[in-house]
Amino acid sequence: MRSPASISVRSQFHSSTLHSREQAQQLYTSIMMFIRNTDEIYIDFSEIQFVSRSFADELIYLTSASNRRNQIIFCCMNNSVDQMIQAVGNTQNGKSKHSDLPVHKFPNTESLLHYFSE
Repeated sequence: MRSPASISVRSQFHSSTLHSREQAQQLYTSIMMFIRNTDEIYIDFSEIQFVSRSFADELIYLTSASNRRNQIIFCCMNNSVDQMIQAVGNTQNGKSKHSDLPVHKFPNTESLLHYFSE
């Protein structure tokens, strides 16, 4: 088994807010590039304060449609980001057969690293 990889959303966009479908598409492209070399990938939302409904909708749609969706894990989300991701996931039931994405909640990066070390 290969080591899990992670993508820091904050580092990729140099912003604490994400608003557009294009940003979600860019993130998804990065996910697909990294996932080729790993069994699972953690999408680290540390320091992201806000995601728009458009961003969340596009990201959930793309990852749900992927045949690697069970290997993509969103983590380190604050409450508002988590609520938006969950709300959008709940409304997409008609768009995709698979709307359940694994979500591991970590309050901070240290907790995530501790999880990896186990």
